[in-house]
Amino acid sequence: AMSDDVTVTYATVAGRFADQPGGTTSQGYMHSIVADYAVSDSLQYIFQSDVLSTENPTGATARETFGINQYLIKTLSDCWAVGARFEYYNNEGVFTAQAAGTDSDIYALTLGANYKPHANVTVRPEIRFDWDDDQIAGLEDGADQTTFGIDTIFTF
Repeated sequence: AMSDDVTVTYATVAGRFADQPGGTTSQGYMHSIVADYAVSDSLQYIFQSDVLSTENPTGATARETFGINQYLIKTLSDCWAVGARFEYYNNEGVFTAQAAGTDSDIYALTLGANYKPHANVTVRPEIRFDWDDDQIAGLEDGADQTTFGIDTIFTF
């Protein structure tokens, strides 16, 4: 922790990945940096940055991605918290229909709540808005979607 109010975490991985269709491997590097700032006793801001760089077995670039996530979480009571997350993701080479060197920028805004009816139970409903403004081969330019999700976490 940098102070009582700020925590920064760095994580990285590098090596061979067996993640290509047909079983071919790629090699590369990924890192994440997460900064967590307690704005007040009831308001938390989180900033996350992710970088992924991989190349195929011939040494050509397979993926060059970069993402930024920002969270704002407001604690309302011992049982309730509400939050918002905004994500930006540049995903060059991630989709199989997309050639390396072709950028696509994806955005998402998520609004949700955490409800804790018990110390070991958290219910998390959310609504998420996703959109892009670039052409990916085979997909509509400027596509968007809205989804609703809910999950429950039991800890023991």
